[in-house]
Amino acid sequence: MFWEGFVYKFEESLIANQMSLLIEYAQSYAFFKVVSEHLKGNKEDLEFWVHLNNVTLNDLIIKWCKLFGTDDNELHWKKASKSDGFIGRVRSLITSVFNGNFESWKNYREEMCNFRNTYSAHRNVGAYKPVPLLDEGFDVAASYFDFLVEEFGPWSGHQPFLSEYVESHRKITLSKLKT
Repeated sequence: MFWEGFVYKFEESLIANQMSLLIEYAQSYAFFKVVSEHLKGNKEDLEFWVHLNNVTLNDLIIKWCKLFGTDDNELHWKKASKSDGFIGRVRSLITSVFNGNFESWKNYREEMCNFRNTYSAHRNVGAYKPVPLLDEGFDVAASYFDFLVEEFGPWSGHQPFLSEYVESHRKITLSKLKT
């Protein structure tokens, strides 16, 4: 079954799964940010906080790569619509995060996928890769999610944007850390 947007037709189950995964990604991103900040100023239970930080980092990178990593992934953003102009429009949104530079986007995507392949999903002994800049990954995810919210009429005005999910989950995480 297809959902009609203002301009594009979307495959219903794929979009529902993408939206759900993006919300989970936003929750993981918020959790990672809060835990990372807590880790900086906390020397108590350091092993616990480092482990929690690493778990949330790996989780959010794996989720990001399901949507923006290799094109053959079942939930990849390119599979959301076969409508004319869809891929070009979304690619334009994504590359705008990198000032319209497609090469910068390709390099960032490769960096995220390499980190996922080296540390998050597999373990390559002796292969060192620095943690990618995660804020750019969030901006890519938010650009796509917010595009879907705006494009699909019934969601417009009724579905929060991705940054709103992050803020909401950040507050929940902070309140749980205090208990």
